[in-house]
Amino acid sequence: MLPSKAFAAALEIVKADIITRKMEELQPKPRTQIIEKDHERITGSLDVVRAQGPGQLNKFSVVAPANTFSIEIIRDGGLYVKGSYTDLVNKVAAYEEDGTYYLHVTDVKFRESLIIVLSVDSPITFDMIYADLELT
Repeated sequence: MLPSKAFAAALEIVKADIITRKMEELQPKPRTQIIEKDHERITGSLDVVRAQGPGQLNKFSVVAPANTFSIEIIRDGGLYVKGSYTDLVNKVAAYEEDGTYYLHVTDVKFRESLIIVLSVDSPITFDMIYADLELT
């Protein structure tokens, strides 16, 4: 006896569902990478982030006792942001409060790579250097 058309259709739906689930299992899962440095003394430059492959920088933050630092963000091999704190005040979220300098960069998507370099002319001990990335 042959199965009914309804049974055959239901069987095809179940097969399609199994194939879809297997395909989803094979997809790479995004992973979060957190970089957090407290009281980090820099005397020249520091590669804060060197990420390969696609992803997103959710947040990059610097808290410093002086504004004599620079950042360089290279996305997919091209320059995304470069400048001293003073240069970047009107380009990214940067502000001073009670003698402490804050700089934040958010939501930077990249396909191939992301590099963030923090540089100083004279030694600075940063209160905090933080990066939150999602790598896919």
